[in-house]
Amino acid sequence: MHSDRSLLRSSFTANAVFALMLLAPGAFAQDEGGNGSYTAVAESQRPDFTFNTIDNEPRSADHWDGQVVLLDFWATWCAPCVREMPIFNDLRAKYHEQGFEVVGLAADERDRVAAFLERVPVDFPILFGNVFEVMDLSLAYGNAAQVLPFSVLIDRAGNVRYLQKPGGINREDLEKLIRSLL
Repeated sequence: MHSDRSLLRSSFTANAVFALMLLAPGAFAQDEGGNGSYTAVAESQRPDFTFNTIDNEPRSADHWDGQVVLLDFWATWCAPCVREMPIFNDLRAKYHEQGFEVVGLAADERDRVAAFLERVPVDFPILFGNVFEVMDLSLAYGNAAQVLPFSVLIDRAGNVRYLQKPGGINREDLEKLIRSLL
């Protein structure tokens, strides 16, 4: 009974978020202007978390201490999230040797994420969790609008430095920010 209620709650939330995306498409449009797709924030220590990898191995935020991290909150059903993944792959390949890592945190079920990754391979670590837990964590990281996609840039000391504005990212803006933190 409890698992049925959890599944219903998860499905309801996913459908509600999807409906919001359909009702407010302008909020999720790519930022084509030069005004930037990230907002600088006062440095604050990143909230801790532990979620499982696709192989069901727990990973905590401190696993990436000492690196510049782009923490990407996403879901398999979020088209703008999926469009950002090749950009994240490219930037990780370019800057990984300098201490940059992308960590994807999917607000989705393990089986859905695993099936998605078979179709759309990524080179960076992917974690997953219950949509409520992941979205609660995104709120703790500054996602006041509670929308996806949402990503944050964390410096080597574990401080949150930049928050993604609602909508898609601008690769050039993101790359400049990454370089400034390396």
